Amino acid sequence: MNPPLNIAVVAAVSDSDILNSNLLRSPIFSQIDTPRYFVTGANSAAEAYNQGLEQFADKDVLILVHQDVYLPRNWYQHLVDALEELADRKVDWGVLGVFGKTSHGDNAGRVWDSGLDRELGEAFTTPVEVETLDELLLIVKPQDRLAFDTDLVGFHLFASDYCATMRSKGKHSYAIHAPVIHNSKRTQSLGGDYAVAYRYLQKKWHNELPLHAVCGAITKWGIQYKRIRFGLAYRRILKLIPNQAAGSKNPIELARQLGYE
Repeated sequence: MNPPLNIAVVAAVSDSDILNSNLLRSPIFSQIDTPRYFVTGANSAAEAYNQGLEQFADKDVLILVHQDVYLPRNWYQHLVDALEELADRKVDWGVLGVFGKTSHGDNAGRVWDSGLDRELGEAFTTPVEVETLDELLLIVKPQDRLAFDTDLVGFHLFASDYCATMRSKGKHSYAIHAPVIHNSKRTQSLGGDYAVAYRYLQKKWHNELPLHAVCGAITKWGIQYKRIRFGLAYRRILKLIPNQAAGSKNPIELARQLGYE
């Protein structure tokens, strides 16, 4: 048997109850020695995750994950299998995740999203190259020494930015089959910090647009984004979007029902 991976887990934490009822219930913490670093009070994902990269600079793999994500019992083995396959293929990857978008805007990966109350994606075997990954979970290598952009404020679109930066350095991103439960709240709006992040990436990557993000492509004029944002606002006004809080479902029961563990 191969020795356990030299990994650590980093999360930005704003609600200890959500953390305790989701991420900290993940079996990975009892299956192997898994150091963790939980950042509270961070002003952005970049701030929190850069602290994690500095804290665990000696690790081979760092898991950057939301507090409302549950990693099922089989998750660690799925990660090991994916890393072994990428190594066999001699792929010098930059970022891994469990769900993302290809360069054609197609979904890749598999995850249960409680905010949408449905499963996204389906079972697959071989890691799929993607253009961007969902922020819910990213897997990076601290030895790449690539920090997150601290000029990108808030907690949105940092994965799209990080994947694009890796791509500019010749490293690609992949969705691996390692399904998780994302016990998220229902998206009510793509305004506020999301809008600020969207405009920032429009300017930063203007020569590379369109840049696919999980909630829609980042383009020069942002037409698709505006339509999605207007649609959410319209449904919110008509009270067609349930106001579901994060962490409102039992992630272990969901994982068992879906065959994730």
